[in-house]
Amino acid sequence: MLDERQIERRRPVWTALSALWLDTELDDAGLRAIAAVLRESGLPRDELQRIYAVELAPVLGANLLGVAGEWAGFDPTWLSARILDNLRRRPRRTRFWAWFPPTRRAWTYATGESWRRILAFLDESA
Repeated sequence: MLDERQIERRRPVWTALSALWLDTELDDAGLRAIAAVLRESGLPRDELQRIYAVELAPVLGANLLGVAGEWAGFDPTWLSARILDNLRRRPRRTRFWAWFPPTRRAWTYATGESWRRILAFLDESA
């Protein structure tokens, strides 16, 4: 489980990455802004990958599956509470399903290309 310091460090990352699951289109400027937040967090790339796949995707993946998904933005307090609740209640199951290919594809099908572009923007500044 995450300690308070880790949670505080992740909150801006959670909020920035949550934009990938909104029913909106992100251009390069938006993706670069997300990459800047990730860079500022100082978290290593493998930890950012874990945040994307294990912490956010299980909580937000269904948003883009519905006809009336969220498009204005997720409330950061709600988002943090949902992520922490999911990690607390189902730590092993969440990790398993996050890396199980069919589930991972369902949760990230619409975000994968944007995620790859964000990683490329991170690599540019490295």
